[in-house]
Amino acid sequence: MTSPSHFSLLVVDDEPDLRTLYELTLLREGYDIETAGSVEEALLHLKDRTFSAVITDMRLPDGSGLDVLRRLED
Repeated sequence: MTSPSHFSLLVVDDEPDLRTLYELTLLREGYDIETAGSVEEALLHLKDRTFSAVITDMRLPDGSGLDVLRRLED
């Protein structure tokens, strides 16, 4: 079985408290975590690296979580 430390996750949420909650919980489980507060910020992360999974809020200040997921198809 693969350990969580082999998985990198991108968490996208415009609410800082929720981002922090996700980050602390997933870090405690051993995941490698990056966070973003907007579509633009998430796309910058996606430009620089590949993630095992993306957890995203659907309503973001500059678009939708679907905008982030569509970028994964490229």
